[in-house]
Amino acid sequence: MDPIGSANKYLAIAMEEYGLDDYTVAIENEESLNEEFGAFDALTGLMELGGKIAKGYADNKETIDGAIKLAGQAQKMFDKGTKTTQKGRSRVSSGENKMKSARSSKSMNRTQKKLEMARGKMQKINGQLQMALGEMRRQLAVTGVNDPDLQLEVVRNAFTKQYFDMDSSKKLEKVLLKKTILNMDKKLMEAFQRRNQDRVARGMRPLVASYQQPTLEYKV
Repeated sequence: MDPIGSANKYLAIAMEEYGLDDYTVAIENEESLNEEFGAFDALTGLMELGGKIAKGYADNKETIDGAIKLAGQAQKMFDKGTKTTQKGRSRVSSGENKMKSARSSKSMNRTQKKLEMARGKMQKINGQLQMALGEMRRQLAVTGVNDPDLQLEVVRNAFTKQYFDMDSSKKLEKVLLKKTILNMDKKLMEAFQRRNQDRVARGMRPLVASYQQPTLEYKV
């Protein structure tokens, strides 16, 4: 499994279906963030001017505050995605080391080796899925999609497309990916119900979920 390559491929398909395909390339490192969000430097310089911009801030308070808030949300989501990818890489490395250790062990019998090898493989696959999840979240943050529920729904659909494209010989990979998708479904349903409760409390009609169609709450 190529976690970063699959993240790029299937997220692009899912984003296009949601009308979110405005981005051009995936971010490869943290330095690219400033190129995508040039406003960060501008905002930093703006704050350094201190009292000199008091009038300008007062005249444009809503716009400036909105830009600061969006920039902060994007940075937070980007950092979260980066950390998820890093944790995934660590998990992959640990799983590979576990398999290597079991393979060369002289103290384990054949059954123990097979069990430890299986554990290592599962850990590696879960790490690869974690890497893909982190990469997709980073890309979504760059496009300005910072709603965690919308991110989850798009990533879930990207993983689903990958699942159906996956070769039938990759049985363990498909089982673990399906488990990941089902966990995402549970979180999405909880989020959907939570948002509907809020709508009803405000005197609005609840939304009705439909197959392969995002809710109005989830649309950007």
